[in-house]
Amino acid sequence: MAKIGSDIQKNDQYQSNYDVYQKLLDNLKAVNKEVEKGGGEKYLKKIKEQGKFPVRERIKNLIDKGSKFIEIGKLTAYGM
Repeated sequence: MAKIGSDIQKNDQYQSNYDVYQKLLDNLKAVNKEVEKGGGEKYLKKIKEQGKFPVRERIKNLIDKGSKFIEIGKLTAYGM
């Protein structure tokens, strides 16, 4: 199979753009981790005291093993 060529010039502008993109990507990953905690320790403790499971844990228990779950709107209320 033939390789697809690229005309990307890896110059200073490329590296600058790449570095900015990496910082944005790292920030997004950190925000995703924060959101996946599900409201913080205080909220999770309250839910578990009520004998309930957090939403993501309920979903994990509902889907078939090996199935992929794509969460849509994960960041919808972030920062509100």
